[in-house]
Amino acid sequence: MFMEILKIIFNNLTLLIILLFIIMFRKPILEFLKRLEKVTIPGVGSVEAPTPTEQKIKEIKKASPKLEAEIKEIRKDKEKENSAKLLWKEYKKLSDKYLYEKNLNSIYGTQLDLLEYLSRRRTSGEKYINLKNFYDDFYKRAQLRFPTSTPLLMIKYFEFLETCKYIEYIGAGDERIVKITPRGNKFLSYIKDQYPDEYRPFRHL
Repeated sequence: MFMEILKIIFNNLTLLIILLFIIMFRKPILEFLKRLEKVTIPGVGSVEAPTPTEQKIKEIKKASPKLEAEIKEIRKDKEKENSAKLLWKEYKKLSDKYLYEKNLNSIYGTQLDLLEYLSRRRTSGEKYINLKNFYDDFYKRAQLRFPTSTPLLMIKYFEFLETCKYIEYIGAGDERIVKITPRGNKFLSYIKDQYPDEYRPFRHL
């Protein structure tokens, strides 16, 4: 009787130790089982499991149709976005070309000379009062061509370039600095490209 009790205790203790062992080392055991490709049980046979690589391939194959569809949608959206950007660029080019031609038909030759001078000055610019010689040149030409007309005032002479956004002012008064804007430089580049031999403004004053 005593021996039987000991046997029951021993069997339960063995089971308890096995359970504790499994709980303590469950992660390594799971990793081992994942890597296990083939198990042979005597009297039963063998069982083969797919390798992790094969499992991954199956998962990718299952997901691939969905991924392909998503990629196609992304490509379509990207193509639409690129098309919209291209259309906007073309519109911007045409719009700028129209404005440049419109301004070219209204600008004076001396104003073009002034823009070229400021372009050579780059970011330094020039004092407003020091640019009076361009206006004086315009005034003389205007008096020769239209003796009885009232010449354009200097403030209006510069106002046209400012309204076109070809020049900008830093400071105030006669000592303020006049600089050419990026748009002003683009305007000069445009007319040089379109009229490589010479500028052809509508009015040459």
